[in-house]
Amino acid sequence: MESKPFSLLKTRRDFIRQAACAALGTTALSTVIRDLRFINAAMAQTPVNDYKALVCIFLSGGNDSNNLIIPKAPDEYQYYSTIRTPVLAIPRDSALDITSANPDGHSYGLHPNCPELRDLFVAGKLALLFNTGTLVYPLTRAQYYSGGFRKPPQLFSHSDQVTQWQTSLPDQPAVTGWGGRCADLLAAVQPDAQVSLSISVAGANTFETGNIQSQYSVSTSGAIALTGLSTNSAARLTAVTNIMNLTYPNLQAQAYSKVASHAIGTADLLNRAIAPTAGAGYWTQPFPSTTLGNQLKMGARRIAARTARNMKGEIFFCSVCGYDTHSNQTTVGDITTSAHPNLLGELRKSTVTFHEPK
Repeated sequence: MESKPFSLLKTRRDFIRQAACAALGTTALSTVIRDLRFINAAMAQTPVNDYKALVCIFLSGGNDSNNLIIPKAPDEYQYYSTIRTPVLAIPRDSALDITSANPDGHSYGLHPNCPELRDLFVAGKLALLFNTGTLVYPLTRAQYYSGGFRKPPQLFSHSDQVTQWQTSLPDQPAVTGWGGRCADLLAAVQPDAQVSLSISVAGANTFETGNIQSQYSVSTSGAIALTGLSTNSAARLTAVTNIMNLTYPNLQAQAYSKVASHAIGTADLLNRAIAPTAGAGYWTQPFPSTTLGNQLKMGARRIAARTARNMKGEIFFCSVCGYDTHSNQTTVGDITTSAHPNLLGELRKSTVTFHEPK
């Protein structure tokens, strides 16, 4: 979604990018989140007149990244092919070359089902971050089994891996997610926001759990409101809250009444703001009618309505299942239509449409 140049914070963004790259090469991702406290202090002193959104697409089950990004140098491909033949290996000539935009001296290719992602990468609009994971420190196999090194608990458990990816703290109990911690730090930009900075289109999640900001869940159609109760029917809403207070005239009931009224009003505010983007004709590029496509369309609708909602930044969470493919990932000779290629097809169609929907 296009927006005005973020000139006031350009230098700060450059700092974040460089610091993040350095931190990820030497320490846990939690270091990067800790450094965001500097951003919070800077934002308190600098007016922010632009809008930026962070969108997390969580590939539930675990994407096989070794078949998304394929080494193409002859010796490196031979090693890859030896391990993955005969079923999983992507033919070297089928991988979509991205070497021209890569500065590290290696040759890589993307899965043949991702041509639009290759185009974004070559255009400098997509970045790939290698060698990341949930380990506390790099470990050899011998070190792992020695028991003398810190490592995530239950390293081979899917549920624990989900938690560790969403918290970025692999060796600590899950309390907050790194998206939620970012929202806590960035809340200073818009203290009067009427809706939370953390928006989920995939239900409750650990990623957006914060200490200050609470995640706000919506469906792919918008905020879920109570039937017949909205700010357009103020008399009915007032009657309901009055009944609650009259029937149970105590502090708990009154507090609940205020919460209910606020929830109804917030849902109505959001739904009215995104109403103009409901029609298919609003979008130059139609979103795929898939799980991820529908979630990203809702994200795009909310971003399009940012001015009406007076928002300066938001964090969105989307999730798509099915990446736990096991033996159904692919079949011999079928690199474009089996389970994993189909998932990658949904991913690239949805994300490319989201990148430039109008």
